[in-house]
Order: sequence, then structure tokens, then C-alpha cells
Amino acid sequence: MLTSKTPRQVQDVQEWQVMFVNNCKCNLKDIIVSCKGFRSLEDVDPNVFAPIGNDTFIVNGGLPIEPFASVMFLYADPQHFVFEPVSHDMVCVST
Repeated sequence: MLTSKTPRQVQDVQEWQVMFVNNCKCNLKDIIVSCKGFRSLEDVDPNVFAPIGNDTFIVNGGLPIEPFASVMFLYADPQHFVFEPVSHDMVCVST
């Protein structure tokens, strides 16, 4: 997971880009992360990043992120949040 500042401000607040990157040759799915106190001044696409309770969030709606692919979302807050992995499933298909 990579977090970086964007050049944009939302309501005079820093915008951040978060990318969940799958660097594995298997699909990753049902990715759950923890982020205490997460909030955003701009809407976050719930298909990409959605709360599921107790400061935990599901990434990509639980759908797989294919090998060497990524999903991204933007949020705006003065604070840089840390996203801690909680769990995920790995699905490898042999050819």
C-alpha cells in the first residue's frame, strides 16, 4: 500500500492518494485494513474503500486485485492516515 500527497486541495485541505498494490502472482481478495479515526472531506468510492466497523475497512469491495494490479482512492484530510493490514485471502491458480 502506498500513500502520497496529490497536488490538489479540497476545501483548503490536503488531498491524499492511496494505492493498494498487489505485487504477488496470485489474486488478493477480501482485503481488510484498520485505520483509526479515518475520515475524508471528499467522498470515497465505497466500491474501492468502505467501512465495515470498528475502524476497519474492506478494499475493492472484497473483490480480487489481480496480480501486479492496483486499486486507488483519494481522500482529503489534514492528517495522513496509516492503513494497517488486518487480513486478506490469496487465490493462486496454476496453469
